[in-house]
Amino acid sequence: MVLRGGALDARALREDAITNNQLYGFYGISCWIPSPDSPQETLLATKLLKSTVVLRFAAADLISMQLELWDTGQAPHYDVVYAGADNPDTLVEALISVSAESMINPYYDPDGGFDR
Repeated sequence: MVLRGGALDARALREDAITNNQLYGFYGISCWIPSPDSPQETLLATKLLKSTVVLRFAAADLISMQLELWDTGQAPHYDVVYAGADNPDTLVEALISVSAESMINPYYDPDGGFDR
């Protein structure tokens, strides 16, 4: 399971991928991967607190579209990457084509709370 806050908006995803490239040198889109140490409920209440809508992807579905999950060294944070992509649109198009379950975050805080 892979979580991403927000809707699958191509423009916003493209902007995120471009920002990631400017900072780290590759096109990537941030996501969160639940684990025993950081279960989904904890991620919804902390890391995804500012997101009204949260998307849930199956990792296998992402991988089947040649997308990779790169460990950022800040687990449970990862980047979704289309390896070898030389532009953000390839990544965004691949991500949008993957089936995702959309859910309302029950922990959403309109003030954004604080990151724990």
